Amino acid sequence: MPRSPDPSEDTALAEALEALARIPSSRFLLVSESGDRRRGCLVHWVQQCGSTPPVVMVALPKGDAISPIIRDSRTFALGMLAEGDGLLPRLFGNRDVDGDPFLGLPLAATELEVPIPSRCPVRLECELFRHLDIDSDCELYVGLVKRGVVDASPKPTPRRRGKSTPGRDEPRAAQTPRDGLDKASETRSRARRS
Repeated sequence: MPRSPDPSEDTALAEALEALARIPSSRFLLVSESGDRRRGCLVHWVQQCGSTPPVVMVALPKGDAISPIIRDSRTFALGMLAEGDGLLPRLFGNRDVDGDPFLGLPLAATELEVPIPSRCPVRLECELFRHLDIDSDCELYVGLVKRGVVDASPKPTPRRRGKSTPGRDEPRAAQTPRDGLDKASETRSRARRS
């Protein structure tokens, strides 16, 4: 006999999800390379889970195309996205994209030879420590942090309106006043009407 849904379970789940949403998170780019295959994807759940040795854990949706690359190479890198960066989410946000989104991107020099864009202000290079397939919509990758870099360059300026486009993440140059031209044009218009 099928069980009837219990409304209190839905309420408890909603409350649990609301509580989980208050745990600090950020957007990261997860990348890996094995042979001639390289891949990157955006992840939201990254957490330090040890300090001696330094270890991080990443939750990745099951079935992502980067999973076999991480398992084959036994390495991955994480790059924190800079505030206002619209380029990397556009390049790596679509998990079904064909082609190489790394083409044309300046890559940081890494010890583990992992293709991480240099525009990520915080970068972690990791060796795969554990892979856990859990009964959820995500699988967990635990990485031993071999190298961490914090870039001291300034954060990009966030765009104030609309979506950013490649090459347009920088603030627009101030426009010169055109008061003199506008007044001359207005004077000519009045003269024509007379």
